[in-house]
Amino acid sequence: MTSNEVLITDCEEPPERHGYTPIPSSDPAPEDEQQTSLSRVSLWLEQHPTFKHALGLSLALVSGLIFTTSSFLIKFFNVDSVEAVTVRSVLQTLVMASVVKLNGFKFWPNEPHVTNGVRAWLVVQGLLGGIMVMSGFVSLTLIPLGDALTLFFSSPVFTSIFSHIVLGNRLKLWKSFFITLLICGVIFVVRPPMIFPPSQTFHSRRRRNAHEITQPHDSTYYLGAGLALMGSILAGVYSVVISGPLRDIKASVSIFYVGLMTFFIAIFGTELDDKQRIFSPHIGEITLAEWGALFLIAALGVAAYFCVTSSLQLIEPTIVSVLRALEIVFGFVIQTFIMGHQPSELSAFGAALVLISVIMISLERPIVRLVPVSVRRWL
Repeated sequence: MTSNEVLITDCEEPPERHGYTPIPSSDPAPEDEQQTSLSRVSLWLEQHPTFKHALGLSLALVSGLIFTTSSFLIKFFNVDSVEAVTVRSVLQTLVMASVVKLNGFKFWPNEPHVTNGVRAWLVVQGLLGGIMVMSGFVSLTLIPLGDALTLFFSSPVFTSIFSHIVLGNRLKLWKSFFITLLICGVIFVVRPPMIFPPSQTFHSRRRRNAHEITQPHDSTYYLGAGLALMGSILAGVYSVVISGPLRDIKASVSIFYVGLMTFFIAIFGTELDDKQRIFSPHIGEITLAEWGALFLIAALGVAAYFCVTSSLQLIEPTIVSVLRALEIVFGFVIQTFIMGHQPSELSAFGAALVLISVIMISLERPIVRLVPVSVRRWL
């Protein structure tokens, strides 16, 4: 995670569900620039809808693979969370600042319809995104990759709840059922001791390595799981803020503030991380290979962001959400076959419940439209 991370969430509800105009996935250039630089490509894609759809699907899948690869590299290189977040935030801030500048947007919007309250929300969403990124990076260093991605993708629960509270969206039968199923999946993955007490632990007789089916986790795991869930909760809040108060703010400006606030949060994180070296006299001890790993992880995160925003321009957001949810599958495949850490039966079962729930929540609108009108109002 990593992004998604911030947008990205990755599984957020499309903004049109909240009754607002969808936020463009990228900031449109002035009309004359569009005619000179984008019209040919856009026209060609419109004339070849099959290729356009295939390209959108490919970009959505690639974004998921890149995000998962970035998460894997965090664990593989055993990078320090503060160091990784610092490099990521600097790169994201510089890239998005360039996008804002090249498009002629303002870093501090002063349009007549943008009030001081909206500007305040702009900073708040940056802080939310920054904390979300930091919690995601730290959790990846504490818990297995598949579990982390599963918990990250529980964000639709919190998006739906906050949308109901803040935006007045109704929680009908369809969404309520799969939210409940998703919560059950999270419980099977985390296995809290009040539900799975240690006294009920038993071993699988089918495995020589004696993987516990209901083995309780240690305190480190619960800390990582808690951080992953906190990031998921913040992703829900972030989604509502973006599709509510900040619906008229350019996406590049919002993401710029996320990068900027993430940098300041990384500085604050140095007080809790005595192993980080970037903000210390030991910065010279970071080897060239370590710098390379940090920049590779950061670059993959930014590249994944551009892939997912491009896919949102080409295909429906619900399809992108479904394909992004496959990160859970990618995560468990990498965890099992590359990292050699086979998940327990309950973790795999819980992840499957989360995956199914995320997909079904994302497909709510097209599926519900197929049922009779008399039944549809209850779903």
